[in-house]
Amino acid sequence: MKRAWTLSGVYACVILTLTSLPSDMLVSIGKLNLPDLAIHTAIYIPLGILVFRALSITYPRLSLAYCWLYTFLICGGFGALDEAHQLFIRGRWCDIYDWLADLVGILAGLVAIVLSRIIHKTRGSA
Repeated sequence: MKRAWTLSGVYACVILTLTSLPSDMLVSIGKLNLPDLAIHTAIYIPLGILVFRALSITYPRLSLAYCWLYTFLICGGFGALDEAHQLFIRGRWCDIYDWLADLVGILAGLVAIVLSRIIHKTRGSA
């Protein structure tokens, strides 16, 4: 249980570290020609998976729907705070579209882990 939350926290710190870099330090990342919104989405997929896993381990009696909802709220709130903190970083700004891309990434992570669990249960009962 403790390990699952530690992994979630460490990954959240990685996100905060990356989003705390001033814009002039991100020029080399821009050479990859990846759209900003795609990067936001991709970065938040693992966070959704890790937080869902930590919640389901910590609260095994929590229904799949509530675990999904709480993960979305926790990660979505984190994404909103992450966007807000960028107001204080040189050359960065708070952008609603970036936050929406974060939410899409969280949803993608949740869909992936829920489908994985459904497939695992189906194969286990066959």
